[in-house]
Amino acid sequence: MAIATSHTKEWLDLRASEVVRGVSNAHPIFVERALGAKLWDIDGKEYFDFIGGIGVLNVGHAHPKVVKAVAGSSRDSRIPVSKPLCTKAT
Repeated sequence: MAIATSHTKEWLDLRASEVVRGVSNAHPIFVERALGAKLWDIDGKEYFDFIGGIGVLNVGHAHPKVVKAVAGSSRDSRIPVSKPLCTKAT
C-alpha cells in the first residue's frame, strides 16, 4: 500500500511566504471540507471541530437546512454567495 504524501508542509511554506506575520493560526492544518462536527484536511485526515464558531457549534458544518436557506437567498439576489458555499456537501 502506498503512503500518501503530506501536503501540509508545502502549504505552510506557501502561507509563510505570502501571509503577513501578524496573522496567526492555532493549528497548522488546511481544511479541505467539513460536514457536521467533522473536518478533513488536505491530506485526508479527519478531525472533530471543537473550536468552530458559534453557528457551526449550533448546527454543524454544511447543515442541509442552512445550505438550503443560503442557496435560496442567493438565488433571490439579496446576498452574494460564492460558488464554494453552494456546492453539495460530501
